[in-house]
Amino acid sequence: MELFYRETGEGKNLVILHGLYGASDNWVSISKELSKNNKIIMPDLRNHGSSPHSNEFSISSMTDDLEELFNKLKLNSAILIGHSLGGKVAMNFASKYPDKIEKLIVVDIAPRNYTKNEFEERNNHSELIGLLKDVDLSKYKSRTEALDELSSFDKSGRLKFFMMKNIRREKDGKMSWKINIKAIADNLTIILNEYSVNLSNITCPTLFIKGEKSNYLTKSDFENISKKMTDVKFCTIKDATHWVHSEKPEEFLTEVINFINE
Repeated sequence: MELFYRETGEGKNLVILHGLYGASDNWVSISKELSKNNKIIMPDLRNHGSSPHSNEFSISSMTDDLEELFNKLKLNSAILIGHSLGGKVAMNFASKYPDKIEKLIVVDIAPRNYTKNEFEERNNHSELIGLLKDVDLSKYKSRTEALDELSSFDKSGRLKFFMMKNIRREKDGKMSWKINIKAIADNLTIILNEYSVNLSNITCPTLFIKGEKSNYLTKSDFENISKKMTDVKFCTIKDATHWVHSEKPEEFLTEVINFINE
């Protein structure tokens, strides 16, 4: 699948992968700083942003999409950053194509399966997907009006703001979802519970970044990763949740830039 991507800057190739429900434009502010010394490439994963939709939605298919993008752009090697779902794709890609990855940065996700109950405690994905499927965008005149339906689900307003970026206005004036809600809903269990990666194949220097207030990465995860990877580091961003890069951008950039320059 030919992915939509954004490109900026010059220097070493640095590819950034967003998370579930995200898009490349979530990383524009971070890329401004990183593009001072690097060529930044930010694709939209399949079923997200401006990339094509498909009924197939798996870590494997997204890894294949990324390999196609590497070939299209003639990227012999790159630094790879992945957040959440993007982190799983990044680890899988680095394991499958170790010669193409110079360094790997995994943001707040572990290289393992998450049980449904465990994952629901973090983000209530099934409830969210069910809610989004019931939002009839055609009857609304604005993004804000449409997403008022999320207010009862998300009291903080963070999710409402996040999902506003996933609505677009079609040529006929009607609004539609950028994300493929049906494909995500149909394959959510696969994404959560059918993940397997051979960490011993990842030979490049690797950094795992955890949000202090997030439970996606745990102490036991760090211990298990250390047993399987020889060139790996860990850091925790204080007072950050799962969205480390948006909540603590300066701290996040410091860790990333220091690691890249080592």
